Amino acid sequence: MWVTEVERARTTGFSIEEAMREAFREVVRDELRTIIREELAAALFALPKAPALEPARLYLDPQAAAEIAGVSGKTVRRWIQDGLLKATKFDRLIRIARADLDQLMATGGSARSGGLTVDEAVARIGERRRQRTSK
Repeated sequence: MWVTEVERARTTGFSIEEAMREAFREVVRDELRTIIREELAAALFALPKAPALEPARLYLDPQAAAEIAGVSGKTVRRWIQDGLLKATKFDRLIRIARADLDQLMATGGSARSGGLTVDEAVARIGERRRQRTSK
């Protein structure tokens, strides 16, 4: 590198001193670039990894469903018991389809009877209780 700068100085009329300064600047620039790249790479590597974005969960436990709906877990369990929210039980685990929760939330979740008359809702609850006691 130094030799090329000296050659350029001779052909362009620069003094040897100017050529050496220019060569020194280039060396310093190159070294600084290398140092900066290495430091940036080390700093980026040291950063904590961002958690992978979790796709929307298809099934939720009652507590997660309650957090999404902005109600208590007890309310979600009552919705399940009253038949407003469909749920699947695996032994002692309860799982709620996210789509069912979204549908209930879209309807407001306040229609306790789910569009049924009072007599139909009472009959439905009675049938569910008979099913539970017969198991």
